[in-house]
Amino acid sequence: MPDGADTSPGGSDPIAHQAFFDRLDRARWCEPYPSLARRLQRLQQLESSLLSHRKAMESALWEDFHKPPFETSASELLPCLVELRRTRRRLGRWMKSRRVPTPWELSGTQHFVHPEPKGVVLILSPWNYPINLCITPLVAAWAAGN
Repeated sequence: MPDGADTSPGGSDPIAHQAFFDRLDRARWCEPYPSLARRLQRLQQLESSLLSHRKAMESALWEDFHKPPFETSASELLPCLVELRRTRRRLGRWMKSRRVPTPWELSGTQHFVHPEPKGVVLILSPWNYPINLCITPLVAAWAAGN
């Protein structure tokens, strides 16, 4: 398969879907616990990509739905950018382990919650519109290290 080719499974072939999932699952073990720096880098790249493709998105939404560019920016891109920036600002705190109460039966011990990635995440959204229904869950998945 040539580089840059579409690697997503097409149609409803369950074998192709399973092979695609297996490939994603193997790839996740290359970096199972991404660092804060790596997660922030991914989120910054996503923001840069959204901003660099802004005009193309505005043009496409104008051609398809006659949605004015200002409205596209305000209702599609702005929520994504706000979510990206809020997530980057808080991600360090979200990744920290935190102590939780110890049941009396286990007195003398300490208990912690350690946030960790869950692995491959499926995001279901319309493929063409609205953009934020795809990007906002992607921000959360990448921030979580998936």
